[in-house]
Amino acid sequence: MKITNRHLEEAFHFSFPQVKRWAVACLGKDPGADQAKGVHREYEIDDGYKIFFMGNLVMDYRFGLDEAKRHIENIWDKFASHGLLPSQNWDKKSTVDIGRVNLTIFATEPPAYHLEWVLGVERVSTSEGEEEIIQRLKTEQFPKEVVVHFNAPMHVVPLNRFLGEFITGIKKVI
Repeated sequence: MKITNRHLEEAFHFSFPQVKRWAVACLGKDPGADQAKGVHREYEIDDGYKIFFMGNLVMDYRFGLDEAKRHIENIWDKFASHGLLPSQNWDKKSTVDIGRVNLTIFATEPPAYHLEWVLGVERVSTSEGEEEIIQRLKTEQFPKEVVVHFNAPMHVVPLNRFLGEFITGIKKVI
């Protein structure tokens, strides 16, 4: 299945020029598309998600285009290896199956990333009769050689929400 800039514009209420700018910044120029010929650029579903993800990094997290592209290049293989791409979740009824997944982007040089899955939540009574909530987590930091100080500036990106929003939005317009 192929999607176009118009699909991204309609599904997420981005402006068409923004979508085009993010697509070129993220994927490079399309050799097959030429404005004079009126050829619409088409994307595989995961490339469309890259553009959507870049748009969110730029608009919601205030990254510049080059910085957003750098983060996407650094994290994309991890997304693929952990089943966090739309093509890997398209046929599921919802992204609830992947659980709650957050990506933390640390403002270090080089950038560091932390993936965190919430595997479950337990309510435990304390000796004082209060309830405590304990979350069971699975985490992965990459690249491993970068030392992360958790007091460094960071951005937390809710991947399961982004993935669900993308799949739901695209399914409505195609």
